[in-house]
Amino acid sequence: MINKLLAIILFIGTTVVYSQSVQIVAKINKSSIELKWYAPELILKEGVNIYRSTDSSNWVKLNNAPIKRFDYSFSSTDLNEDNELSDLKEILKNNTELEDLSKLILTLKSFKSLPLSKYLGIYYSDNDLELKPQTFYYRLENQSGKIFGVSKPIRFGAETASAKIDSIYYDQKRRGVTFGWKPDPLSYYGVNIYRSDSKDSIGALITKDPILVSKVKNQEGKSEYPRFFYSDEFLKEKHTYYYTLVGLDFFNQPTVPSEPIKIRIKDETLPAAPVHLRKVIYGKTVDLKWYKEEKEEDFREYKLYYKTPDDTLLKSLNTNSTLFFQDSSFKAENFDEGLYFITVAAVDEEGNKAFSNEVVVEILDLIPPGIPENVIVVSDSARLIVKWKANQEKDLLGYKIYRSIENDINNLSLLTAAPFKDNFFIDSLPKNAMNKFSYAVISLDTNLNESKLSALASNSMIDITAPREPFLKNIILENQKIRIEWVKNTELDLLGYNIFRKKLKDTAAIFEQVNHTLVPPDINMYFDRNYELGTEYVYRLIATDKAGNRSRPSNEFKLSVPREKKESTISVHFSKVKYARKINTLHLAWKYEQDFEEQEIAQKVLFRRVSGGEFKVLKYISHERKFSDSDLLSDKDMEYQIRIYDKEGNIYRSEIYKHKVSLKK
Repeated sequence: MINKLLAIILFIGTTVVYSQSVQIVAKINKSSIELKWYAPELILKEGVNIYRSTDSSNWVKLNNAPIKRFDYSFSSTDLNEDNELSDLKEILKNNTELEDLSKLILTLKSFKSLPLSKYLGIYYSDNDLELKPQTFYYRLENQSGKIFGVSKPIRFGAETASAKIDSIYYDQKRRGVTFGWKPDPLSYYGVNIYRSDSKDSIGALITKDPILVSKVKNQEGKSEYPRFFYSDEFLKEKHTYYYTLVGLDFFNQPTVPSEPIKIRIKDETLPAAPVHLRKVIYGKTVDLKWYKEEKEEDFREYKLYYKTPDDTLLKSLNTNSTLFFQDSSFKAENFDEGLYFITVAAVDEEGNKAFSNEVVVEILDLIPPGIPENVIVVSDSARLIVKWKANQEKDLLGYKIYRSIENDINNLSLLTAAPFKDNFFIDSLPKNAMNKFSYAVISLDTNLNESKLSALASNSMIDITAPREPFLKNIILENQKIRIEWVKNTELDLLGYNIFRKKLKDTAAIFEQVNHTLVPPDINMYFDRNYELGTEYVYRLIATDKAGNRSRPSNEFKLSVPREKKESTISVHFSKVKYARKINTLHLAWKYEQDFEEQEIAQKVLFRRVSGGEFKVLKYISHERKFSDSDLLSDKDMEYQIRIYDKEGNIYRSEIYKHKVSLKK
């Protein structure tokens, strides 16, 4: 009861016209308009004055004295007709401030009782009206002129649409129905529901109290109406009902009844089930027989169903034939091999089904599945993936996967303890397993018939294991070259080594590769001839295997190259330089100032560097004294220098020639 009353207060508090604190409702009669008003506190202690207007701007005061609580006295007729009024009067007399429960009781009672509304000071009847069609507005004010509320436009003296329950919807359930509708809190406070066996009669009231609807908070915290407001249950099967919804306004007057809503309650009582279902199997044909004692009035037919262990739903067995009550046998033919569960159902006119006992039928299968085809082996990191074309047999149970080494079909090992369902298999192996592995597949069905062995398929794993880091043993400067020595790695798949160095004092430098080609795995020494005097270098080594895996860098070794031993006695300089723009080629020529014996010279080298980088060998010079460089970079400074190394370790350098290439037109 309290929840229903609380719904009323929520209703009043959430439907205020023009966002004022008081809601004004009206009842239009032939010669008068009755008004009620409701505030959250229910009673306006200071009283109200009533104003009327035809254009919501020019207002005329209607009452001589403020309408206040308790100004009206209950007559003996009032008290005799409603014995609750005395109790309610006592509540109001002994409570200067109403509690929530009292407000709720009084609010609900005021909808039904005109004397109580007058006593509470929330009622006024406007009888001074000119009997012609016109529109009125009403306004409530206190004695200080504070506006409590303004009514919506009220049309008087003409045909007006009566309120009714709008947008009714329902959901039929088993032996029941639930109703919902679009609430209209400005037209009615509650709804009564009537039920009849005939569409020509409104029938009996089935709601004990008017249904009060209020908003509730959903999971997101937003206020909304629930989906359904009333449920009528425990109805008779195979019976038709007609429902009519009528609202109650704030003067306890009914709204226009809704159109009758027809609800048909289905028959959900099951017929008697068939009994003693039994079977006889002949190859792939099954004879089925059953028994049913008596026929119900609404019996329609028998339906046979089956399913396999893999099915979740029953399938129809007698789709193309109708079995009547006198039929009690059926021959099912052309079963595939496998296990089946069969049952028969008695079906009535409503489609209700009652099932018999279930019989198990096993059709034996002696034919093995097909040999798996298109077996391939895909190489992956630390695993091999075996794939094959999936078999199409309906009774396929799975596969067995076998493995051997190097196509050895006579020494296959079974890898799957139980039949494998998928048509691919992942074989995880140690990372260092470098053998070629061979695989074969066998298919088997639910009767454990096995196919022949598939063709072998082979592959090796991708090598992702890097060599161990090399160990630098020694670095020595001797005979105008730097000798780098290390301890050889022992990996069988080792491809070779790369030597790297950087200048020690250059913090921005990175390690650059020294050797042009990979040092073979059986060599543990390298000679670095391309270096600068007076420079300190750091060297390290990286090993690479045949799969391209690189080791971590080795330990680092430092070496300081001393400066030149003496001043140059051989002078070399560029004598002619010409740039051919069309072919982007720089032609260089040089000459020596002194004559010297070639046997005194150890090496002559043309160096090049780009935009201030490190000089690198461009060409080892023999007897030629010119060179054409066509590997030029756009917008870069190309710098060249010739160095002569004699057999005593002296170095003679030319000047540095700088040329900037610009290919822009």
